[in-house]
Amino acid sequence: MKNKGQVTVFIILGVLLLLTAGLIIYLTTQKVVKPVEEQIIIPEGTEPVYNYISECIYQTAKQGIIKLGMQGGYVNLPAAITKTPASHISLDPYETFKVPYWYYQGQDRKPTLEFLQLEINSYLRQRLTDCTDFTSFEPRYKITPRGEFIPKTTITDDNVIIELIWPLEIKTGQKTIQLNKVVEEIDVKLKEIHDIASTTMNFENQKMAFENITMGLVSTNPEIPTNGMIIDCTPQRWYLNEIENEMKQMMQYNIPSIRLENTPYTSFDASRRTYSNLESDYEDIINQLEKDKQPKFPENPPEDAYEYFKMLLNPGINPTEIRAGFSYRPEWPMTIIAYPHEGNVLKSNKIRGARKYLGYLCLNQWHFVYDIEFPVMMTLKDTEAFNGEGYTFQYAFPVQIDDNSFDRKVIDRSQFITSTYNYEFCEEMGEKIYDIRATGIVPGAMFATELDNANITYTCFDRYCELGQTQADEGIYRLRTTIPSGCGNPFITAAKKGYLTTTKQMTEDILEIPMKKLKTMNYEIIIHKYNSRTGLYEETRTELRDTENIAVVIGIPGTDHYQYKTYGVQDNKIDLIEETQEYELNILFSRQDKLVGGYSREKTKINYKDIKGKDTIIFHVFEYVPVPSTDTERAELSQYLYEGEYDTILKPTFK
Repeated sequence: MKNKGQVTVFIILGVLLLLTAGLIIYLTTQKVVKPVEEQIIIPEGTEPVYNYISECIYQTAKQGIIKLGMQGGYVNLPAAITKTPASHISLDPYETFKVPYWYYQGQDRKPTLEFLQLEINSYLRQRLTDCTDFTSFEPRYKITPRGEFIPKTTITDDNVIIELIWPLEIKTGQKTIQLNKVVEEIDVKLKEIHDIASTTMNFENQKMAFENITMGLVSTNPEIPTNGMIIDCTPQRWYLNEIENEMKQMMQYNIPSIRLENTPYTSFDASRRTYSNLESDYEDIINQLEKDKQPKFPENPPEDAYEYFKMLLNPGINPTEIRAGFSYRPEWPMTIIAYPHEGNVLKSNKIRGARKYLGYLCLNQWHFVYDIEFPVMMTLKDTEAFNGEGYTFQYAFPVQIDDNSFDRKVIDRSQFITSTYNYEFCEEMGEKIYDIRATGIVPGAMFATELDNANITYTCFDRYCELGQTQADEGIYRLRTTIPSGCGNPFITAAKKGYLTTTKQMTEDILEIPMKKLKTMNYEIIIHKYNSRTGLYEETRTELRDTENIAVVIGIPGTDHYQYKTYGVQDNKIDLIEETQEYELNILFSRQDKLVGGYSREKTKINYKDIKGKDTIIFHVFEYVPVPSTDTERAELSQYLYEGEYDTILKPTFK
């Protein structure tokens, strides 16, 4: 009996273990739809207040996310973009919205998902003050904030979750209730949109698909000369301005025809099988021609066959309901230069036959190569967002062609004509002569002196003019010049290699522009493991693993000087002011495109004594462990990134 009793106990324990294990497996494998919201319990009696704040969060966050989408992932565009006309496009003559390039002069300027979260947080901090007026609840409720509100944004697969940490004391009747947190879900698939946008930009940077499409269109357009020969004695002429107009119209018409696989796009004229058969027919035609046989050409091919084979791109996007499209507008800047040319004219070369035999025969032949640059805007739409109102996200990138070749590097911008440089405006000079000087420290000097060869630029609203360079003039370096008469008190910018580009408003006849000297330094990064459970820093390392990436953005508040670096990919050099200076420093440490740490401070002070005699700055970043796996943990990581007290531990060092 005793043995049977023991067996029974073991059987019961085994069944309980199986049930427990099954329950755990069931619970852990179920999809958690709203991981943050499910943790929120609304205190009884506070529902009207909670709902008021929740709705205010929704409307405020919605406006911020809309602005972020209009400006390519930025709520507030940095000065490095707004003050550089070639790094963005405008959607209206007043530049209400500037759409930034995600690729500019060799820089990968895609904002990360974590950066988007920080931008939304910043917008909420500025605008949620509208939610703090509780007078409408009086006298039933007396609401007293017991601390500042802290917004935390988490961009999930399906939506954007805003968690507002805000200790409120609510008195109603004889009861006092504490409300500490309000959570609101924003129905927009921002993560999926960002993934598609980033994947497409990476595809373009690697494959240069839009450059391929552009040159294909150029080579098939009879109005744009590339190669040719005719029997005619009359020289052929083309005009660059006419070619540019043709290019603009061609791009305006054709760019919207570019489609992305796995997105909802306008159907082609025929089935995929029809185009597949056409591809087989093409191979057969080539084989027959190589054998000097008459090929059989397909009958009635679809009119959009070229679009199917050349303009349907496959960047590797998963099937989605997000709509994607591309556009070019003729009012956006386009640069097109042809070689050889004589001013605005392209000419053919005339060849006459030998006088004795073919003196009557004239041949005109030509071969032109092109430098072309113009912007393309990608637009993504979540038609179901915001309760069916829809949501739009857009960014731009340049198509760059150099000598008919595909080039993702910088084309010589001295040959460019952009829409912001207005020749008529710049030629209408006043009669008054102004004296402009750029000053700074030169090697071996203790005090600032006038600088030579500083480029001087005049800016008036959305127009700028190149005034010239400072040169030796009666014993000093300066630029004496007239300026355009169409603007009072314009802004004058001085730029010189090795110095911080500086702008100052002209209010007198003589303008002195002090320029800070830059020091180029190597930079290194040390990663400090931060245990979020114990709050302690542990071991350090310097090597990045295969799937890890560190993006460094350092800027000087109040200036256009921002530097964007990818550690280990670009040259590990950075420019610092050669004096005591405060910097805005943001370092994002990611693994498989997910934030795992970094360093973020609006003001990081670097003293002159720290960099004197040193050639390397060491940035210190934290690695957040354990790696966040839930939305709540990711929100806590983001909060630690921009609010954590790590300034002393992770302060930059030098060697």
